[in-house]
Amino acid sequence: MLIPRGNGLPRQGQWSCQNVRRLRAAHGSATELFPRDSGVTPACGGASAGAERRRLLAAVGGVGVWMLGLQAAAGPDSSAAAPDPARPAPVLLHKNGSTLAVDLPAALPAARRAILLAWIEESADAIIAYFGRFPVGRVAIRIEAAPGREIHGTTYGEPSARMIVPVGREARDEVLRHSWVMTHEMVHLAIPYMGEGHGWLHEGLASYVEPIARARIGVLPVESVWRDLVDGMPKGLPVAGDRGLDGTPTWGRTYWGGALFCLMADLEMRTLSDTRRGLQQALRAITGAGGNLESEWPIERVLSVADAGFGGSVLSGLYHRMGNDPVTVDLEALWKDLGVIRAGDSVRFDEQAPRAALRRAIMQAPDAG
Repeated sequence: MLIPRGNGLPRQGQWSCQNVRRLRAAHGSATELFPRDSGVTPACGGASAGAERRRLLAAVGGVGVWMLGLQAAAGPDSSAAAPDPARPAPVLLHKNGSTLAVDLPAALPAARRAILLAWIEESADAIIAYFGRFPVGRVAIRIEAAPGREIHGTTYGEPSARMIVPVGREARDEVLRHSWVMTHEMVHLAIPYMGEGHGWLHEGLASYVEPIARARIGVLPVESVWRDLVDGMPKGLPVAGDRGLDGTPTWGRTYWGGALFCLMADLEMRTLSDTRRGLQQALRAITGAGGNLESEWPIERVLSVADAGFGGSVLSGLYHRMGNDPVTVDLEALWKDLGVIRAGDSVRFDEQAPRAALRRAIMQAPDAG
């Protein structure tokens, strides 16, 4: 979730009921931002701040809570916890010329430590495979032991790249090994901050790219990628009163509406290039031009640089159509054309479908065709 700069939100850790209401006020009404089954109520309702914060994070953190701007609102040192002498020195992971400084909890069992570090390295490998490089020269990753079994993430771009990742003490090792959260948060590092109103593109890109990047390195079945897209994309369609992606900061439009924008762009690019080029090449142009979360670009520059990397104006044109106006998509017809067929809890593929080649191309590495 994109929290605009200068929003008056509290310092890290100060989560009174009043501050929770301020968070909701900064990002739209609770009934729009949080789905009915999220467990977050429009008012604190007498719940403790800790319980309310956990429900809040469960509602949005599960799809990658992104609180860029929290530090700018709270003060120069508010997004980083005070040094804890009980915590060991950060573990330095070196990936593709970048350094990941991993701050782990104290007294962490050796097996859990190994799983956490392997999870971070694997996530970085997925990012490098998709973007061709790690997006920033150095990122600080603080793993925090949290109650329960959930895994969340918060990524900051200023004054330098860093992530705070609470991992539930009760989260099973197997769940942690296969969690998408770290990859999702790392995608955020690859896109410059675009200012207020464009959180849908930040979150949409992270939601769309994360599973594809993980599938590219063989840690997520391709069927799982398309099953989740089939399940999730309807949540991103406009409903009555929609004002386009820029003007409708609801949960569904921010995450799944943004992901739908990315899918439509990828398909259009693949069609124009006879499957050879797509959104991946466009996004690589942004990192190639020095863009990442530590920088701030207007959305027009982000899209134009990406378009130049592809060789056209697909993203800018799609933004012109979808930014301020509701645009619906016949998803059932789209899945049929792509050859994606629901089969119980999974999907199967029709390789004779009219646009099956586009579906296959999205999952292929650039040198694979």
